[in-house]
Amino acid sequence: MSQAQLETKVTDYLRNSQALVDYWQRPITAEQLQTEMERMAQHTKQPEVLRELFEALGNDPFVIAECLARHLLAGRLQLATVDWRKEPLESWSARAQEQMPNVMAAVTVNYTLPIISDQPLECNDSWTATSNANAPAGRYSYTVLWTGSEMIIWGGMDASGNQLKTGGRYNPITDSWTPTSTTSAPDA
Repeated sequence: MSQAQLETKVTDYLRNSQALVDYWQRPITAEQLQTEMERMAQHTKQPEVLRELFEALGNDPFVIAECLARHLLAGRLQLATVDWRKEPLESWSARAQEQMPNVMAAVTVNYTLPIISDQPLECNDSWTATSNANAPAGRYSYTVLWTGSEMIIWGGMDASGNQLKTGGRYNPITDSWTPTSTTSAPDA
């Protein structure tokens, strides 16, 4: 890859990262970058290729977070974000083409280099339990919505058949649940 191609790619992913801040008010956090590096290391299908990438970046966790994880996360979060704004993304992006993004990594962040799994990830059609902290109570006949970045669960019935007026938001990037507000909550 030529120097010009590399610079174009870096500029593009920095612009995407900045779009998350400017357009959707959702900056990428250090925690998200660390989680993304760990996800890559645990779930890679080609551990030897990922090791080569890490080595090419000097096995420096900060450089890997900012050059590799930020690129992947910015693209995924930008595609996953749905918002209805007056200005379409395409016109914002065209306007932003002329502006150099001012994304600056926090130099005080201490990322940890994850250990890359020696076994390539194989799809085994199984479920893995998520973090239960703040998870909503078990239920059936609930409503679920995927926003593109979070899963929201609301209402339903408990095991005794009582109607529930509670719910939760699950963020797969941070593997965390946030209870939904019940203020002025609708019926299930």
